[in-house]
Amino acid sequence: GYTYGGTVSTPSIGAYSGGGKVTYYYSTENKTTGGTVWKGITGTSLDADTYYMYAVIAETDNYNGYTTATQEFVVSYEPGDDYDAPTPTINIIPSEHGNVVAEPVTPNPGQTVILTPKPDEGYAADLVTVTDKNGNKVKVTKHEDGTFSFTEPVGGATVRTDFLKEMGNPFVDVHEEDYFYDPVIWAVEKGITEGTDKTHFSPEDPCTRGHVVTFLWRAAGCPEPTMKQCPFVDVDENAYYYKAVLWAYENGITNGVDGSHFAPDETSTRGESLTFLYRTMGVKTKGSNPFKDVKSEDYYYDAVVWGYAESVTNGTAKDSFSPGADCQREHLITFLYRAYHM
Repeated sequence: GYTYGGTVSTPSIGAYSGGGKVTYYYSTENKTTGGTVWKGITGTSLDADTYYMYAVIAETDNYNGYTTATQEFVVSYEPGDDYDAPTPTINIIPSEHGNVVAEPVTPNPGQTVILTPKPDEGYAADLVTVTDKNGNKVKVTKHEDGTFSFTEPVGGATVRTDFLKEMGNPFVDVHEEDYFYDPVIWAVEKGITEGTDKTHFSPEDPCTRGHVVTFLWRAAGCPEPTMKQCPFVDVDENAYYYKAVLWAYENGITNGVDGSHFAPDETSTRGESLTFLYRTMGVKTKGSNPFKDVKSEDYYYDAVVWGYAESVTNGTAKDSFSPGADCQREHLITFLYRAYHM
């Protein structure tokens, strides 16, 4: 059955002398702060785990108050015990090509949770998303050992993980030291781009408007557009970007260059491309504007402020974004990668 250091009563923490009221605390962490008051603990109140008890002795007129050292105790259960395992507060959505292990599975609000991906052979964890009970994103930190962590929100958390097939680097013009290396490999594995040919990504080539909406559409999972008739006379139904343009138009990502033209072969600027991405993500503006070449009246202002606040872009210099410059393929794929890994 369960044991509290060999007894079902308050665990012994060693002798103490003098002082006033004694308050006992327990925690799963071996420290003498932040514990839970030992009160109302019954036979199966605690999960099976290792705990640490300490006592705080109040000050009196004759004695100084102090805190004792911790004393370890273990709670364990055997088959047949009258014990119902607590419902996990972390809901892990099943994934293809792997799963995720959370530790602990029943954390308290404010507690750090470690997520360890377990990919199938030939796959790797790409994107771990955590949301609270209201569907709001919770910040996730990726660690060098391949694990992820987040702080448990009030009301529990939902974890979703994408696993991608490890493809390697097929491009001779993309190198590990390039800032866009990880974004390009991610984009290949996600099917966002196949490069300009089998061995070249052409990172410095400018993106056309057709490229931009196509990359965005593929990153979103290639959703089927609902509209059947294209409003733009310069978008052919046989073009590779046809469905992407329809999808972008019906979702308010673009209205074209005028009422009847999309200009798919026109080079897209950095300001325009980031605006398309901003509208795709459906987020609100927050943060401040550090760039002297971005004004509040510019159509791309909200997008740039958002992009800087979320580290989607750091600009081309400390105080410059260069909104009118061509958006190169390396820029766009990096914007996309960072936006989907915020």
